[in-house]
Amino acid sequence: MKILYFSVNMSGYTSASYQQDLIDSLKKKCDIIFWGPGYEKFDIDLDLNSIKKKLFISDNDCIIVGHSWLSDIPLKDEVNYDNYYTWINERLIKNSIEYCGKINFFEHKGPKLFLLNKEYVSLGEKLNFAKRNNFDYVLTSNLNFNDYEKKTNLKFIFLPYAISKDFILKKNLNKKYDLFFSGLIENQYFFNLNKIKSQRILIQKKLFYNFFDMPILRKSSKFKIFWNTYTGTKVKDIILKILRKYKRMPRYEYIEKLHESKVVLNTLSPDNLIGPRFYETMASRAICLCEESDLINTVFKPMEHYVPFRSTDEILEKLSFCLSDSIEIEKIRKNSYDYVVSNHTYDIRADKILNLMQQI
Repeated sequence: MKILYFSVNMSGYTSASYQQDLIDSLKKKCDIIFWGPGYEKFDIDLDLNSIKKKLFISDNDCIIVGHSWLSDIPLKDEVNYDNYYTWINERLIKNSIEYCGKINFFEHKGPKLFLLNKEYVSLGEKLNFAKRNNFDYVLTSNLNFNDYEKKTNLKFIFLPYAISKDFILKKNLNKKYDLFFSGLIENQYFFNLNKIKSQRILIQKKLFYNFFDMPILRKSSKFKIFWNTYTGTKVKDIILKILRKYKRMPRYEYIEKLHESKVVLNTLSPDNLIGPRFYETMASRAICLCEESDLINTVFKPMEHYVPFRSTDEILEKLSFCLSDSIEIEKIRKNSYDYVVSNHTYDIRADKILNLMQQI
Protein backbone atom coordinates (compact mmCIF):
# COMPACT_ATOMS: atom_id res chain seq x y z
CA MET A 1 0.00 0.00 0.00
CA LYS A 2 1.36 3.43 -1.00
CA ILE A 3 0.55 6.44 1.21
CA LEU A 4 1.14 10.15 0.67
CA TYR A 5 1.42 11.59 4.18
CA PHE A 6 0.96 15.33 4.71
CA SER A 7 2.78 16.49 7.85
CA VAL A 8 5.36 18.84 9.24
CA ASN A 9 8.70 17.06 9.63
CA MET A 10 8.65 16.41 13.38
CA SER A 11 12.31 15.35 13.72
CA GLY A 12 13.30 18.77 15.09
CA TYR A 13 10.32 19.02 17.41
CA THR A 14 10.75 18.11 21.07
CA SER A 15 7.08 17.87 22.12
CA ALA A 16 4.09 15.74 21.14
CA SER A 17 6.20 12.67 20.33
CA TYR A 18 3.01 10.64 19.73
CA GLN A 19 2.84 12.12 16.23
CA GLN A 20 6.27 10.80 15.27
CA ASP A 21 5.63 7.50 17.06
CA LEU A 22 2.62 6.79 14.84
CA ILE A 23 4.57 7.78 11.72
CA ASP A 24 7.43 5.45 12.69
CA SER A 25 5.02 2.53 13.07
CA LEU A 26 3.39 3.23 9.71
CA LYS A 27 6.78 3.42 8.01
CA LYS A 28 7.51 -0.16 9.08
CA LYS A 29 4.36 -1.47 7.42
CA CYS A 30 3.89 0.33 4.09
CA ASP A 31 5.42 2.48 1.38
CA ILE A 32 4.97 6.03 2.69
CA ILE A 33 5.99 9.34 1.09
CA PHE A 34 6.00 12.59 3.06
CA TRP A 35 5.06 16.11 2.03
CA GLY A 36 5.31 19.13 4.26
CA PRO A 37 7.61 21.73 5.83
CA GLY A 38 11.01 20.24 6.59
CA TYR A 39 10.76 17.45 4.04
CA GLU A 40 12.75 17.34 0.81
CA LYS A 41 11.15 18.98 -2.26
CA PHE A 42 8.46 20.77 -0.20
CA ASP A 43 6.98 23.79 -1.96
CA ILE A 44 4.12 25.60 -0.22
CA ASP A 45 2.81 26.98 -3.53
CA LEU A 46 2.06 23.62 -5.21
CA ASP A 47 -1.52 22.37 -5.51
CA LEU A 48 -2.55 18.74 -4.94
CA ASN A 49 -2.31 17.62 -8.56
CA SER A 50 1.17 19.11 -8.88
CA ILE A 51 2.29 17.40 -5.68
CA LYS A 52 0.94 14.03 -6.83
CA LYS A 53 2.65 14.39 -10.20
CA LYS A 54 5.94 15.38 -8.58
CA LEU A 55 5.85 12.41 -6.18
CA PHE A 56 4.34 9.85 -8.62
CA ILE A 57 1.12 9.40 -6.64
CA SER A 58 -1.88 7.91 -8.46
CA ASP A 59 -5.61 8.33 -7.80
CA ASN A 60 -5.63 4.83 -6.29
CA ASP A 61 -3.00 5.63 -3.67
CA CYS A 62 -3.91 6.72 -0.15
CA ILE A 63 -3.62 10.14 1.45
CA ILE A 64 -3.24 10.81 5.18
CA VAL A 65 -3.35 14.35 6.52
CA GLY A 66 -1.38 14.12 9.77
CA HIS A 67 -1.66 15.68 13.21
CA SER A 68 0.62 18.63 12.50
CA TRP A 69 -0.69 19.70 9.09
CA LEU A 70 -3.13 22.24 10.56
CA SER A 71 -2.13 24.99 12.97
CA ASP A 72 -2.69 24.33 16.68
CA ILE A 73 -2.02 27.97 17.55
CA PRO A 74 -5.23 29.90 18.44
CA LEU A 75 -6.19 32.19 15.56
CA LYS A 76 -6.31 35.66 17.08
CA ASP A 77 -5.52 39.11 15.73
CA GLU A 78 -3.24 39.97 18.67
CA VAL A 79 -1.10 36.82 18.43
CA ASN A 80 2.48 37.40 17.29
CA TYR A 81 2.92 34.38 15.04
CA ASP A 82 6.63 35.11 14.60
CA ASN A 83 7.06 33.61 18.07
CA TYR A 84 5.71 30.28 16.85
CA TYR A 85 7.05 27.62 14.49
CA THR A 86 10.61 28.81 15.13
CA TRP A 87 11.77 25.21 14.75
CA ILE A 88 10.49 25.09 11.14
CA ASN A 89 12.80 26.73 8.61
CA GLU A 90 10.12 27.21 5.95
CA ARG A 91 7.73 29.87 4.70
CA LEU A 92 4.33 29.25 6.31
CA ILE A 93 0.92 30.93 6.26
CA LYS A 94 1.14 31.75 9.95
CA ASN A 95 -2.27 33.37 10.48
CA SER A 96 -4.27 30.53 8.91
CA ILE A 97 -5.52 27.18 10.14
CA GLU A 98 -4.01 25.73 6.94
CA TYR A 99 -0.59 27.18 7.60
CA CYS A 100 1.26 24.61 5.43
CA GLY A 101 -0.59 25.74 2.31
CA LYS A 102 -4.08 25.60 0.81
CA ILE A 103 -4.62 22.08 -0.56
CA ASN A 104 -7.92 20.82 -2.02
CA PHE A 105 -7.83 17.25 -0.71
CA PHE A 106 -11.39 16.64 -1.95
CA GLU A 107 -9.93 16.38 -5.46
CA HIS A 108 -8.23 13.08 -4.61
CA LYS A 109 -10.37 10.12 -5.72
CA GLY A 110 -8.59 7.48 -3.63
CA PRO A 111 -8.81 6.80 0.12
CA LYS A 112 -8.05 9.74 2.40
CA LEU A 113 -7.87 10.04 6.18
CA PHE A 114 -7.48 13.02 8.47
CA LEU A 115 -5.88 12.82 11.93
CA LEU A 116 -7.55 15.39 14.16
CA ASN A 117 -5.34 16.89 16.88
CA LYS A 118 -5.78 19.19 19.89
CA GLU A 119 -9.54 19.42 19.55
CA TYR A 120 -9.70 22.17 22.16
CA VAL A 121 -8.00 24.67 19.79
CA SER A 122 -9.84 25.98 16.69
CA LEU A 123 -12.14 22.94 16.63
CA GLY A 124 -14.73 24.61 14.40
CA GLU A 125 -12.11 25.45 11.76
CA LYS A 126 -10.69 21.93 11.89
CA LEU A 127 -14.10 20.32 11.47
CA ASN A 128 -14.89 22.65 8.58
CA PHE A 129 -11.60 21.62 6.97
CA ALA A 130 -12.55 17.94 7.33
CA LYS A 131 -16.04 18.48 5.94
CA ARG A 132 -14.89 20.64 3.04
CA ASN A 133 -12.38 18.01 1.94
CA ASN A 134 -14.80 15.09 2.42
CA PHE A 135 -12.41 12.69 4.16
CA ASP A 136 -13.43 9.03 4.23
CA TYR A 137 -12.48 8.81 7.91
CA VAL A 138 -11.42 11.30 10.57
CA LEU A 139 -9.40 9.79 13.42
CA THR A 140 -9.58 11.40 16.85
CA SER A 141 -8.41 10.62 20.38
CA ASN A 142 -11.40 12.53 21.76
CA LEU A 143 -14.38 10.49 22.93
CA ASN A 144 -16.79 13.26 21.85
CA PHE A 145 -16.49 12.08 18.25
CA ASN A 146 -20.25 11.43 17.98
CA ASP A 147 -20.81 15.19 18.22
CA TYR A 148 -18.24 15.73 15.47
CA GLU A 149 -20.04 13.26 13.21
CA LYS A 150 -23.32 15.15 13.61
CA LYS A 151 -21.65 18.46 12.73
CA THR A 152 -19.83 17.20 9.64
CA ASN A 153 -21.76 14.13 8.43
CA LEU A 154 -18.40 12.35 8.22
CA LYS A 155 -17.29 9.02 9.73
CA PHE A 156 -15.14 9.50 12.85
CA ILE A 157 -13.02 6.74 14.41
CA PHE A 158 -11.76 6.76 17.99
CA LEU A 159 -7.97 6.27 17.85
CA PRO A 160 -6.53 6.53 21.38
CA TYR A 161 -2.94 7.37 22.18
CA ALA A 162 -0.56 4.45 22.73
CA ILE A 163 3.05 3.52 23.47
CA SER A 164 6.05 2.96 21.25
CA LYS A 165 8.34 -0.03 21.76
CA ASP A 166 11.07 1.99 23.55
CA PHE A 167 8.77 2.25 26.60
CA ILE A 168 9.00 -1.52 27.06
CA LEU A 169 12.37 -1.98 28.74
CA LYS A 170 14.09 -5.36 28.85
CA LYS A 171 15.24 -4.85 32.44
CA ASN A 172 13.43 -3.56 35.53
CA LEU A 173 14.87 -0.36 37.02
CA ASN A 174 14.95 0.39 40.73
CA LYS A 175 11.72 2.18 41.75
CA LYS A 176 13.33 5.06 43.66
CA TYR A 177 10.57 7.70 43.33
CA ASP A 178 7.27 7.41 45.18
CA LEU A 179 5.47 9.86 42.91
CA PHE A 180 6.23 11.23 39.44
CA PHE A 181 4.82 14.15 37.52
CA SER A 182 6.40 16.05 34.64
CA GLY A 183 4.94 18.54 32.21
CA LEU A 184 2.61 21.50 31.86
CA ILE A 185 0.85 22.27 35.13
CA GLU A 186 -1.98 24.14 33.41
CA ASN A 187 -2.89 24.82 29.79
CA GLN A 188 -3.09 28.63 29.65
CA TYR A 189 -5.29 28.69 26.56
CA PHE A 190 -7.83 26.37 28.16
CA PHE A 191 -7.71 28.26 31.49
CA ASN A 192 -8.40 31.56 29.71
CA LEU A 193 -11.49 29.98 28.15
CA ASN A 194 -13.14 28.65 31.33
CA LYS A 195 -11.21 30.26 34.27
CA ILE A 196 -11.11 26.93 36.13
CA LYS A 197 -7.89 25.82 37.81
CA SER A 198 -6.58 22.48 36.59
CA GLN A 199 -6.56 19.36 38.76
CA ARG A 200 -2.77 19.40 38.45
CA ILE A 201 -2.43 22.76 40.19
CA LEU A 202 -4.86 21.75 42.95
CA ILE A 203 -2.86 18.58 43.60
CA GLN A 204 0.40 20.51 43.50
CA LYS A 205 -0.94 22.74 46.28
CA LYS A 206 -1.54 19.64 48.41
CA LEU A 207 2.09 18.60 48.01
CA PHE A 208 3.99 21.90 47.88
CA TYR A 209 4.01 25.44 49.19
CA ASN A 210 3.35 27.47 46.05
CA PHE A 211 4.15 30.96 44.83
CA PHE A 212 2.00 32.04 41.85
CA ASP A 213 1.41 28.38 40.92
CA MET A 214 5.13 27.57 41.18
CA PRO A 215 6.07 24.75 43.59
CA ILE A 216 8.69 26.17 45.98
CA LEU A 217 8.97 23.78 48.91
CA ARG A 218 7.54 20.36 49.70
CA LYS A 219 5.06 20.27 52.58
CA SER A 220 6.25 16.87 53.80
CA SER A 221 9.37 14.75 53.43
CA LYS A 222 7.34 11.56 53.79
CA PHE A 223 7.32 10.85 50.06
CA LYS A 224 10.16 10.99 47.55
CA ILE A 225 8.69 13.03 44.71
CA PHE A 226 9.96 13.75 41.21
CA TRP A 227 8.04 16.90 40.26
CA ASN A 228 9.20 18.56 37.05
CA THR A 229 6.70 21.17 35.89
CA TYR A 230 6.36 24.30 33.82
CA THR A 231 3.55 26.86 33.58
CA GLY A 232 3.55 28.04 29.97
CA THR A 233 4.20 31.59 31.21
CA LYS A 234 7.65 32.82 30.17
CA VAL A 235 8.69 34.66 33.35
CA LYS A 236 7.50 31.89 35.67
CA ASP A 237 9.25 29.21 33.64
CA ILE A 238 12.54 31.13 33.72
CA ILE A 239 12.22 31.25 37.52
CA LEU A 240 11.47 27.52 37.67
CA LYS A 241 14.55 26.74 35.59
CA ILE A 242 16.73 28.96 37.81
CA LEU A 243 15.36 27.21 40.89
CA ARG A 244 15.97 23.83 39.19
CA LYS A 245 12.32 22.98 39.46
CA TYR A 246 12.00 22.28 35.74
CA LYS A 247 14.11 21.05 32.87
CA ARG A 248 13.14 19.65 29.50
CA MET A 249 14.12 15.99 29.59
CA PRO A 250 15.33 14.12 26.52
CA ARG A 251 13.13 11.18 25.65
CA TYR A 252 15.44 8.49 27.06
CA GLU A 253 15.60 10.28 30.43
CA TYR A 254 11.83 10.73 30.55
CA ILE A 255 11.32 7.01 29.91
CA GLU A 256 13.92 6.13 32.54
CA LYS A 257 12.29 8.36 35.18
CA LEU A 258 8.90 6.77 34.53
CA HIS A 259 10.37 3.31 35.02
CA GLU A 260 12.03 4.48 38.25
CA SER A 261 8.70 5.65 39.69
CA LYS A 262 6.25 3.65 41.79
CA VAL A 263 3.26 5.95 41.14
CA VAL A 264 2.60 8.43 38.34
CA LEU A 265 0.01 11.18 38.59
CA ASN A 266 -2.29 11.42 35.57
CA THR A 267 -5.15 13.81 34.86
CA LEU A 268 -7.31 14.34 31.83
CA SER A 269 -5.87 16.76 29.29
CA PRO A 270 -7.86 19.78 28.03
CA ASP A 271 -11.22 18.83 26.53
CA ASN A 272 -11.10 15.59 28.57
CA LEU A 273 -8.48 13.80 26.47
CA ILE A 274 -6.89 10.64 27.86
CA GLY A 275 -3.30 11.65 27.22
CA PRO A 276 -0.29 9.51 26.23
CA ARG A 277 1.11 9.34 29.78
CA PHE A 278 -1.72 7.06 30.95
CA TYR A 279 -0.40 4.37 28.58
CA GLU A 280 3.26 5.19 29.23
CA THR A 281 2.71 4.88 33.00
CA MET A 282 1.24 1.41 32.73
CA ALA A 283 3.95 0.26 30.31
CA SER A 284 6.50 1.42 32.91
CA ARG A 285 4.98 -0.87 35.54
CA ALA A 286 4.05 2.17 37.64
CA ILE A 287 0.66 2.64 39.27
CA CYS A 288 -1.50 5.13 37.41
CA LEU A 289 -3.13 7.45 39.98
CA CYS A 290 -5.82 9.55 38.35
CA GLU A 291 -9.18 11.21 38.82
CA GLU A 292 -12.29 9.06 38.68
CA SER A 293 -14.04 9.59 35.35
CA ASP A 294 -16.56 7.83 33.14
CA LEU A 295 -14.41 8.88 30.17
CA ILE A 296 -11.32 7.14 31.53
CA ASN A 297 -13.45 4.07 32.23
CA THR A 298 -14.22 3.71 28.52
CA VAL A 299 -10.58 2.67 28.02
CA PHE A 300 -9.36 1.57 31.46
CA LYS A 301 -11.05 -0.16 34.40
CA PRO A 302 -10.70 1.36 37.90
CA MET A 303 -8.84 -0.81 40.42
CA GLU A 304 -7.83 -3.10 37.56
CA HIS A 305 -5.75 -0.74 35.43
CA TYR A 306 -5.54 2.37 37.61
CA VAL A 307 -6.27 3.74 41.09
CA PRO A 308 -8.94 6.49 41.05
CA PHE A 309 -9.40 9.46 43.38
CA ARG A 310 -12.66 11.40 43.68
CA SER A 311 -11.20 14.72 44.84
CA THR A 312 -7.83 16.31 45.45
CA ASP A 313 -8.48 15.97 49.21
CA GLU A 314 -7.95 12.21 48.78
CA ILE A 315 -4.61 12.47 47.04
CA LEU A 316 -2.32 11.73 50.01
CA GLU A 317 -4.48 8.85 51.22
CA LYS A 318 -4.60 7.31 47.72
CA LEU A 319 -0.87 7.79 47.26
CA SER A 320 -0.20 5.90 50.49
CA PHE A 321 -2.46 3.09 49.27
CA CYS A 322 -0.59 2.92 45.95
CA LEU A 323 2.71 2.60 47.83
CA SER A 324 1.46 -0.19 50.09
CA ASP A 325 2.87 -3.05 47.96
CA SER A 326 -0.30 -4.96 48.72
CA ILE A 327 -1.51 -7.92 46.66
CA GLU A 328 -4.19 -5.62 45.20
CA ILE A 329 -1.62 -3.03 44.07
CA GLU A 330 0.67 -5.64 42.56
CA LYS A 331 -2.28 -7.06 40.64
CA ILE A 332 -3.12 -3.61 39.23
CA ARG A 333 0.53 -3.12 38.24
CA LYS A 334 0.58 -6.42 36.32
CA ASN A 335 -2.90 -6.08 34.78
CA SER A 336 -2.25 -2.58 33.48
CA TYR A 337 1.11 -3.53 31.98
CA ASP A 338 -0.27 -6.60 30.22
CA TYR A 339 -3.31 -4.70 28.96
CA VAL A 340 -1.36 -1.79 27.46
CA VAL A 341 1.38 -3.89 25.89
CA SER A 342 -1.21 -6.21 24.30
CA ASN A 343 -3.71 -3.59 23.11
CA HIS A 344 -2.23 -0.10 23.01
CA THR A 345 0.95 0.13 20.95
CA TYR A 346 1.48 2.37 17.94
CA ASP A 347 2.09 -0.72 15.81
CA ILE A 348 -1.49 -1.75 16.63
CA ARG A 349 -2.72 1.77 15.81
CA ALA A 350 -0.88 1.65 12.47
CA ASP A 351 -2.53 -1.68 11.65
CA LYS A 352 -5.94 -0.14 12.34
CA ILE A 353 -5.23 2.76 9.96
CA LEU A 354 -4.06 0.40 7.21
CA ASN A 355 -7.16 -1.77 7.67
CA LEU A 356 -9.38 1.30 7.27
CA MET A 357 -7.56 2.20 4.07
CA GLN A 358 -8.10 -1.28 2.70
CA GLN A 359 -11.81 -1.15 3.54
CA ILE A 360 -12.17 2.03 1.51
